[in-house]
This record gives sequence, structure tokens and C-alpha cells, in this order.
Amino acid sequence: MLQFDRKTKRKRLFSKSLFLKIITEYKNKKINNKNNN
Repeated sequence: MLQFDRKTKRKRLFSKSLFLKIITEYKNKKINNKNNN
């Protein structure tokens, strides 16, 4: 049970960081588009 809990926590943390990474990349793209136009 404890091991399973740890795995899910790690998974959640990983997906969260991935989500944040995607958001920052998206924001950077938007900023770049504004600068280009």
C-alpha cells in the first residue's frame, strides 16, 4: 500500500511538472509571436 502510494505521488508530480513545462512553452510561443508581429 505504501509503495503504491509513493508511485502515484511520483506520477502526479511528474505529470504536474510536464503540465507546467507545456504551459511555459506555450506562453513563450505567444510572447515570441507578439514580438515577431
